[in-house]
Amino acid sequence: RVNNQSHATGLTTGGLVFDTVNQSGITITYRMTVNVNSGTLVNVARATADNAQNRQDSANINVIPITPGQPALSITKEVKNFGPSQTTGFATSINAKKNDTVQYKITIRNLGNATASNVVVNDSNPIGGSISGLNVSKSYTGSIQNGVNLGDLAANESVIITYSATVNIEQGTIQNTATVSAQNASSQQAIAIVNVIKDQ
Repeated sequence: RVNNQSHATGLTTGGLVFDTVNQSGITITYRMTVNVNSGTLVNVARATADNAQNRQDSANINVIPITPGQPALSITKEVKNFGPSQTTGFATSINAKKNDTVQYKITIRNLGNATASNVVVNDSNPIGGSISGLNVSKSYTGSIQNGVNLGDLAANESVIITYSATVNIEQGTIQNTATVSAQNASSQQAIAIVNVIKDQ
């Protein structure tokens, strides 16, 4: 789908061609089925134009093997820009400018068939102390800065954590890493990136 509208195929075979792209950008979404039992699937997207520098970004899918009778944690992290420089949807990497408000979304799942004990989510938060609007979809203790304690996570249970922050650098890359851990399951990490473009 392109900007949430159905679109012809071709993204993975020859690329999609657009006459022009303005500052609002284009959002492309599609689905795939994982067909391996373990490992990391690396997906690279590239954008080219006649009058702009080529860009590329990647998204990783960590395929977690499921052991009978064991929990298996997964985590994804996305970010979107509320503006004022521009607005975007959720993605693993977005563009922003200083003083933009961005919102992070962390999704935790227990893909296993047993309860994960004492689940904790930590976030590197390199943006600084400007966090606001923490929202967690189940009862918790703690904070983003010190760790969100979710307690036990049942098999097939999921939790969504969102919070907002203000971009406070002029230019550069803010790489934000979230980690989920449990007493009886392997830790997992996910990264969201904000590319800060200097205001001209």
